[in-house]
Amino acid sequence: MGNIINSKLFHSILLFTVIGEIFLPWILCRYYDGYNSKTMAMSALGSLQSPVRVIYNTWLIWLGCFLAFAAVAYFLLRKKTFQSYRFYFCFHWGHLLSEQDWFREYSM
Repeated sequence: MGNIINSKLFHSILLFTVIGEIFLPWILCRYYDGYNSKTMAMSALGSLQSPVRVIYNTWLIWLGCFLAFAAVAYFLLRKKTFQSYRFYFCFHWGHLLSEQDWFREYSM
């Protein structure tokens, strides 16, 4: 797994995916008459009446699969150092949640 993450191809695909996540909805909204990005959610691009639904839904499938793969790959690469941070993460999130009023009401 470490060889994949350290390759230029992986970083290029990751960069393309992140840039595509920002610019693809902006590009696709030009081909969807009646779509207003200021007042409508991006999920309208993938709805049944959208002319760009196939492209947008395919993009979302790619995005989800690739980012899940990248997360697992980075975790497997950093698995040994993750063990030392586990206590910190649990303590930190537990401390933040205990300070919230809504958490105190439901935890009692």
